[in-house]
Parts: sequence; structure tokens; C-alpha cells
Amino acid sequence: MLNQIKLELKTSDYQVYIPGSSIKGALRTAWLYKQCCNGKTLNDESKKRIEEEIKQAEQNRYDAEKTARFVDERIAGYSLGSDPPNDKYDFAIHNLFRVLQIKDSQLLEADKVLGIVAERMFKGIIPVKTTKTTATANIPPPRFDKTPNFYEVIQPEVTFEGRLSLDRLLLEDNRAKKNLGWYDDQVEFSLDKLCQATNQFAKDICEWETNYFGSFPQSPMCNIQEVVKFYQDLLQKIKNCPSNTIYLSLGHGSGWHKLTIGLLLQNDPNWQKLADTLKITDNFSCQYPKTRKLPLSN
Repeated sequence: MLNQIKLELKTSDYQVYIPGSSIKGALRTAWLYKQCCNGKTLNDESKKRIEEEIKQAEQNRYDAEKTARFVDERIAGYSLGSDPPNDKYDFAIHNLFRVLQIKDSQLLEADKVLGIVAERMFKGIIPVKTTKTTATANIPPPRFDKTPNFYEVIQPEVTFEGRLSLDRLLLEDNRAKKNLGWYDDQVEFSLDKLCQATNQFAKDICEWETNYFGSFPQSPMCNIQEVVKFYQDLLQKIKNCPSNTIYLSLGHGSGWHKLTIGLLLQNDPNWQKLADTLKITDNFSCQYPKTRKLPLSN
């Protein structure tokens, strides 16, 4: 990708927009995170079924994609799905987020809203305690990649208008509740609760990133204090924002923690065991991911 610019999403006539599906996906992740934080997790039967699917996939590599979809649907289904009065469960139908409709944003002219930023990869390893021994002396120091990549980005303070609606009839109608099997807490689902869940997720992300970057010593060769300050300031903005304001991470560079409920896995020994087995953290038992993509201010 050297000497190339990765382009922002546009229409065929060079207009920029934010996909409604991207916003809905980010909201869905935040709500799923809240449900898991509140103790709504997979039951033993669901875990057993997932383990069986994974074992079958191990025997046939071509089933891996199918298995991944099943596992994702099962986990999301247990936290976001309902309990229909029959065995004909379909996550697309019995998914709480079907009551939420989000349209693509308005279109804006690209030359009025886009800019170019240089992005550099930051690599920093923070060891974690596992049964695997990590020699601290062998851990490379934090560093930035020398060569940046260049990206089109939507400039700060640009405003897009869009439409979000919540179908309360689908939640509260007696016939809908009977056929779809909503739980009591799902019937009480609201935009206010969604906003609270989304901002709580955003605050936890900011605290996580602040702790991550703050763990490295200051160095003139790798100055990341500006990054720490960014997340500290952002955290205060989220804490003090109006009740009708939410903070989402969208688009390229969001990272694994912001696109998943990975924050909940960090202290799980089974997760670290899996990371070591798959060698996704190289030869070190360390926090995952060990890289961040950061746009440069100059």
C-alpha cells in the first residue's frame, strides 16, 4: 500500500455518507457488551452445542466459515434474541435489534468533507501472567512503524443527518410479544437505555486505552503522551455529554476492542490460552491486540 491513499466510502458520483448498518452494528456491540456485563451469558446447553460445532469444523476446514457464523449467531442470539413459543427460532426474526431501524446518512460532497491523514502502526507489548514464561528482557520496546499509510478521512466537526427509529409496537403489542417471545427486559428496551449502554462501553474503552498507552515509559523515540491525553479528554467528554448524545467508533482503524466485546475476555485464562495456542501474540503472552493504528497530527 506504499505511496497509495486508501479512499473513504463514497457513492459512484463521489458523495460521502455513513452507512446505517455500520451505526447499527456499533450499537449492537455496545448493547451486547452491556448484557454480558449484567451477567447474561451463554447457558451450558449453548456452550456444548458450540463446542460440538467447533469440533466438526476442525475435521473439515471448509466448514470453518459456517461454524463462525453459527457461533456468532448463538452468542448474539442468547443476549439479543427472544424466546419464541416453538422450536422455529430464527435470529433474523427473533433479534431484538430488528425493532431498530437506521437509515444511511445524507450524502455530502467529498471535496467539502474529506481530508488526508497519515497513519502509523504502534506496536507495544504488555506481558500478562500465564503458565507460559515470558522473559521480560526479550520483549522489544514500544515503537512506531517508520513508514506511514495515507487515508481519506471525514474531517472533524462535519455533521451528517440521518434517521433512527424504534418500533415500539413490535415490542409492546400483545400478539407480537406472544409470537416473538420477548423477555420482560426486552419489552422495556428504549433509546435512553441504548444511549446509556453505548456511552458506558465508550467509557470503558477509553479507560482501557488510557491504561494501555500509559503503561509504557516516556521516550523521545516513541512519544505517546498525546495519545494518552486524547483518551483522557475524550473520557471526560463522554462523562459530561447530554443524555441524547452518544459516542461510537466507526470505520477503519476502530480496532478489535471497539468492534467486539473483547474487553470482557482480557482476564479470562481460557482466552489467553487460545491466544497462545494460535500464536496471535507471537512468542509472548501479552495483551491482545499488541498493535494500534494511530493517525498523526503532523
